[in-house]
Amino acid sequence: MKTSRQAALLSFALVSLAGCAHSTRAAGTTGVASINRNFCPKPSATLYVTNDNWLDMVIYVYRGSSRVRVGEVTGVQSAVFEIPESVMGGGTTFQVFADPIGSFSSNGSPNGFATGAIGMSTGHLIIDLRVANVLDQSSYSYGVESIEDS
Repeated sequence: MKTSRQAALLSFALVSLAGCAHSTRAAGTTGVASINRNFCPKPSATLYVTNDNWLDMVIYVYRGSSRVRVGEVTGVQSAVFEIPESVMGGGTTFQVFADPIGSFSSNGSPNGFATGAIGMSTGHLIIDLRVANVLDQSSYSYGVESIEDS
């Protein structure tokens, strides 16, 4: 009785493990064409921030009415951020906003620097944001690295 129970458990374990096995053949040996999944590249963006201000900055990305915190740059330092895919989808525009920590304007609204509308396109978007010591003198530029099929 005990041996038949052990044999049943062993056969069940072998059948279970056989279901987890997979083929390790190379893609070209089966005769089936491989699928090219790169036909619709996702947009991506890298944000380079140079903070020449004495205050630390929190960097946000605005898309429509939603705001996504990208990161923080300490005073007189630089940082590199990847823009989240949730902001990049939909082919719309977005804005980058640098918000000084602990600083408010005289009317109580956030005091910072906002870029203009940055449009999405196919390829890798590179954004360079320079936060000046006087926020109104801050600047930005952006460009697209094209996707090369090689």
